[in-house]
Order: sequence, then structure tokens, then C-alpha cells
Amino acid sequence: MVTELLHNLILGLLIGIFLAIITYKKNLITRKGAITSIFISSLIFLSGWKNFLILFMFFVASTALTLLGYDTKKKKNVAESSHGREWTQVIGTGGMTILWSLINIYSLYIRSHTLYLASLLSLITSIAISNADTWAAEIGTLSNQKPRLIYKPWKTIDTGLSGGVTLLGEIASFGGSLFISIISYFLYLNIIIPEYLLILVLGGWSGEITDSLIGGLLQVKYYCKKCNKITEKEIHSCGMPTSYYRGLKWIKNETTNFLSSLMISTIIFFITLLIQKPI
Repeated sequence: MVTELLHNLILGLLIGIFLAIITYKKNLITRKGAITSIFISSLIFLSGWKNFLILFMFFVASTALTLLGYDTKKKKNVAESSHGREWTQVIGTGGMTILWSLINIYSLYIRSHTLYLASLLSLITSIAISNADTWAAEIGTLSNQKPRLIYKPWKTIDTGLSGGVTLLGEIASFGGSLFISIISYFLYLNIIIPEYLLILVLGGWSGEITDSLIGGLLQVKYYCKKCNKITEKEIHSCGMPTSYYRGLKWIKNETTNFLSSLMISTIIFFITLLIQKPI
């Protein structure tokens, strides 16, 4: 098993470096973000090429949707930075996937089928959550409707603010979770039964909803006096410094991503332990 892990680690490292160079040159990710992605790729590949492929499909889909309607998003001030994703964003979306990957490897080492299945579904769920959140954001911001605050649906907020949802965005979110879940289902036909597929789809979607709730209720917000706008940035798009408005200062977008993935993927882990059938 040690030889296989070393082989996977080296292969994951080489593929990770290759992808990092391409994305960095295309300004899809910053230098620190690229280095972080190499680290994540290597650790995910440790648990097998199938898990890496699922993560890779998330990467391809999210990259394509980031570029979709970019000019429109730029006009709304919700487009991804021209410098690409920061390392904190990479950790926010991939942090829990690393943890479940390591637990999955450990389950193989101790030959625990129970732990293996629970950690596998949690790993896939963490990727499904990231994909659902990305699809909701990248497609939802193109909606002609103003977002509604998820915990106060009668109230509209500016596009791009955490906690805001649109019908288009939620449909996209469900589609994003379904996309990752279906890929996983066919990769693990001998393990993932239809009941588990349903868990994955609902887990990914509920993760995005949880992300919106945390973002709306707890994520830090700032106020720009010049534009009379609430924002999530300390320097507004107009170039003026903003003042603290509400929320917890340590909870930013990437923290919200990590917390929602932590909560839902852990719930999926324990649900799977309770209901799983023998592999």
C-alpha cells in the first residue's frame, strides 16, 4: 500500500504542477493560489484517481462558469478578480476535501469498509458543495432579478452580497450538486447505490444553502459612505476605504465556504455511518 500511495502522491504532484502552471498563466489563479492547488491536488490524488477526477471536473466547470458572462458580471462588480483566485479561496473550497481524503486513506489502511464509505461520501459531498456554490454564484449573478435575502425573502439586496439568492441561482446550485453527484455515481457504480446518490445531491445543495445562511447572518459587511452601499470589501470598487457595518470580522467569504462544507459534510459522514449497507 505504501508503494501505491507514493505512486499516487507523485502522479498527483506532477498533474497538480501542470494544471497550476496553466491556470496561473491564464490569470485564473494567483501564484500563492497555484502553489496551494498543487498541495491539494497531491493529497486528493493520494486517495485515488477517481477522487481527483471528481475534483478536476469541479475545477473545469467552475473555471468555465467564471468566464461565462464575464463582462456582465464586471459591470455589476461581481466578477472574479482579474488576478485570479487567492490561496485563501482555494483552501476555503478544498480544505474539507483534503481532510476527508486523508480519512479515506486511513480507512483503506485499517481496512474499515464502514469508515471508507462514510469518508468517501463526505469527500464527494464537500466537492458537490463547492460546485453548487460556484454555480449558484456564477450563474445566479446573471439573473435579471435582484437577489432576495435567504432568511428574509421579502427583502432584496445588491447582487454579489452573501446571503442573497435568486431562483436562477438556486436552480443552478441544484444542477451543480447533481453534476458532481452523477459523475461520482458512475465512477463508483459498485459502491454508490441510488440512495447514496440522493444523499450526495441533497448534501451538496444544502451546503450551498448553508453557505448563504452563514454568509447572510454572520459574514462581515462594510459600508461605503461615498456610494451609500453595503459591501464585503474593506476597499470598495470606487476606491474608497469602507467602515465596518456588521457581522463577525473573521468570517469572510472563504471562511463561509469552509464552515458550510465542514458542517454539511460532517453531517453526511454520520448519516452514512448510521444507514450504510455493506459494500
